[in-house]
Order: sequence, then C-alpha cells, then structure tokens
Amino acid sequence: MTDHVVLIPGMMCSEQLWADVEDPIRRHARIHHAVLERNSIASIAHNILASAPPNFTAIGLSLGGIVAMHLAVIAPHRITGVALLSTNARAPRPGQLHDWREAAARLDRGGSAVSEQRRLLPDLVSKNSRTADPTLNARVLAMAEHIGREGLRAQLAAQASRIDYLDALREITCPSLVLAGEDDTLCAAPAMREIAAHLPDSTFQIIPGGGHLTPMERPTDVGRTLSAWLASIDRPGNAEPAGTPLPRALAPATP
Repeated sequence: MTDHVVLIPGMMCSEQLWADVEDPIRRHARIHHAVLERNSIASIAHNILASAPPNFTAIGLSLGGIVAMHLAVIAPHRITGVALLSTNARAPRPGQLHDWREAAARLDRGGSAVSEQRRLLPDLVSKNSRTADPTLNARVLAMAEHIGREGLRAQLAAQASRIDYLDALREITCPSLVLAGEDDTLCAAPAMREIAAHLPDSTFQIIPGGGHLTPMERPTDVGRTLSAWLASIDRPGNAEPAGTPLPRALAPATP
C-alpha cells in the first residue's frame, strides 16, 4: 500500500480532472496535485520531484501520463507505482507537431485555451459521455480557462519535447496500471495495450464507454479500479536504491 499519490493532469486539464475519483484514492493514500507549468517533460518531472514526498505513486493522464513514465524511469528509487491513463509512449508524429505549432500560432493571434479545448472536445469525451452528462462539456472547457493562454503555450512546448519511451518502459519495475478508454480516439486501446506489454509488472484494463478523459466520464469505474490497484501495492520495497545510474537520454534537465 502506498502513502502518497501524485495526480498529474493532461494538457489543458486542471486538478478538477480528478475530482470525482479522489475519494476512492484517499482510502489508500494522501493526494498531491501536480501542475504542468514547465515547457518540457523533463523540467515538469524535475519540478514534481523537487516538491513531492520522498516516495509516491504517480498517476497521470495523457500528457500527465508521459510525465509519470519519465518520473518512473529517472527516479525509480522514489516511485512506488505508476498508473497511466489515456496516454502515449511514442515520440510525436509529424502531424502532431504541426498541429501544436498551429495551435501556438492561433494563440499568438489572440486565441485562447478555451477555444483550443473546444476544437478538441469531440476527441476528449465520447459522444455517449456528452449525452449522459450535459455538464461535461462545460466542465472540460472550464479546466482550459483555468490553464489559460500562457499555461497552454508551455504545455504545447512540453508536448513537442516528448521522446519514445517504449524501450525505457522495460526499466520500470514498480507495479503499474494502464487504463484505456474504450472509445478513446486520441490514445486508442491497442496503443495502451502496447504500453502495458512493455511494463514488467503491469495490469491493463479498458474502461467501457470511456473516451479520453475517463476520470470525468466514467468516475465510478476509474475510481474503483484505481482503489483496487492501490490496495494491492506494497510499500516501497521493490524500488531501486538511491543513486542508481540514470539512463543518459532521460537524465533530469535543469528547469
């Protein structure tokens, strides 16, 4: 069982992403919220390590999941478990890099994080989720408003800093959980299953009817799954000792 959990949100998401699944998590651990305020994956991870408890479980969604992978690789002596939701272990595709540059250009022309989030809404939450919860769109847009234009600029830069983590995942020996939304079009279940296959001690589960933002769309299923998994984690006895050499490509950068 773990004492501390750090929740890492996705791009244009605030801590409200986790609001409906926090109670099941609190049965097992104290919750800490991370923010994505730096302009690279490495510097975000460095910032989290500087303020997080000595040992913690990292739970991240989308961009936050990529940060969680990075943390588990560069600081194995501190990570007791890692849960990855709706994320991607591969380097950005050319089309993604182009889309992020276009988004940054729209911000330069006076666009907002809310307008960018609105563009993505059909890919962020499934049609069934939007139908079942009329408040869902508004809550997703409110998170983007909280992040704001400059916050989104930093997150777009962080997205562009991504590398391919698939091989590095084999170094993550702590317990891991991989959750995929059944209807997620951004991080589809086969890609998530591939992540689980590269993790030595992984549990893989598909959230029925979930899109990309499963903690908001299917909080009961996600909360129950996270709670059961956290209950199964031992205290940090399988972590690498402090001082374990870091892979050079993933060594923490100065923020």
